[in-house]
Amino acid sequence: MSDMTVLWSASSGTIASIPLTTKFVETFDEALLGERGLTLDTTMHDASVNQAFTDAASDVTGRVFKVGGGTLTVEKNSAHGETGVAYGTLAPASASVTQFGRSLVVTNGATVSLTGAPTSLTVERLALGHERTRGVLTLDQGDVVTITGKDGLKVGRGFVRCDAAAATPGTQTFFRLADGATVDPAELANLHVLNGSAEYQYAFEIDGNEIKLKVEAWQTTPTTWTGAKSGDWTDDGNW
Repeated sequence: MSDMTVLWSASSGTIASIPLTTKFVETFDEALLGERGLTLDTTMHDASVNQAFTDAASDVTGRVFKVGGGTLTVEKNSAHGETGVAYGTLAPASASVTQFGRSLVVTNGATVSLTGAPTSLTVERLALGHERTRGVLTLDQGDVVTITGKDGLKVGRGFVRCDAAAATPGTQTFFRLADGATVDPAELANLHVLNGSAEYQYAFEIDGNEIKLKVEAWQTTPTTWTGAKSGDWTDDGNW
């Protein structure tokens, strides 16, 4: 009996989960994606995908779109062109899953979550939100996203959530730049801490090949009225 290869392909189509559905796609020998790709709709349920996808051709960017409420758990690394997360949450099943698409685009309030065991994620390009909707990246201390492409971080309305870091003054590395990777510092102005405290101020900064979150307590300097110049409260010379 000869060996058999099971081939599966998609270029425009949707798979939607129903109650008690746990797996979307799994264990095909080869799964090809076209430009219009495959939409996985979790429809307010939690489900998983255990499949590595491949671009249908060298000049094609194969795409996966995650929509619908609920969490889609990724159980296998995949180097297809792009994953778009438009609703709900995308999360790796374990620390061994470090890539699900060379590019990752997170919009419409969706979340990519690396919480759990220390986790790393590798992408050529990460896009978080745009002008009207936000994209959220949730991390634990020790989680790092490695960016490998030029202009590899695009932020419209991007948010990072990390409970421990948000409550601890100091610095923490959340992103690393691989050799040859670049990020425009102006993008960091649109990146914010989702769960920040009013006690601290937060800033993302590029430090060599790392992007760090700097957390500092607000510094307040007492201001005393002297009236030395006039009786005008708006005159700086009186303070």
